[in-house]
Amino acid sequence: MARPLSPDYGKRKQLILEKSAEMFAEHGYHKASIDQLADACGMSKSLIYHYFKSKHELLFQCMKEHVTELHTEAERCAAMDTPAVDRVTALLKNFMTFYENAGPRHRILVNDLTHLKDEQHREIVAIQDKIIQILNTMLADSMKSEKADNVNGTVLSLLLLSMINWTYTWYDPKGPITPDQLGQLVSDIFMNGVHSLKK
Repeated sequence: MARPLSPDYGKRKQLILEKSAEMFAEHGYHKASIDQLADACGMSKSLIYHYFKSKHELLFQCMKEHVTELHTEAERCAAMDTPAVDRVTALLKNFMTFYENAGPRHRILVNDLTHLKDEQHREIVAIQDKIIQILNTMLADSMKSEKADNVNGTVLSLLLLSMINWTYTWYDPKGPITPDQLGQLVSDIFMNGVHSLKK
């Protein structure tokens, strides 16, 4: 018979993931150690391994949780009953807010994806591809009346995501522009540029 989970199992597991993301983001995947993680969590090393089999699994789970949340949010924006441009704007605003609230996870997703095992890497990339496809559809919808069929939607989607994915290297959410405002600014600049392609 399986041993029952402790009442705080989920809370402890989430704490380990949060501390792992912070350590990987600050020190890099290879330099961060399970011993450091155990100290940061106030747990024994053996307890960490009770929740996660390896450091690789910790990295993978941090990334998977982050991209899954982004995919869920992309689907929610795509289902909004608003013009396509407004759906794109909503996605950008909400992604920027996600990046602010999950900064360490986003940082390791951008920097440490290559450290995953092949199967793990494929799973994360597959979720990312779903996000790109959702954005492709939004952009295509916004341009249907503009006869821009020759524009490569995947290239446009990757360009747009690139505009926000690396903002963590310079953007300060406590500065003069909020994540919501930055998302709006990126949307205005990008969508005005895209729509000018018809000319």
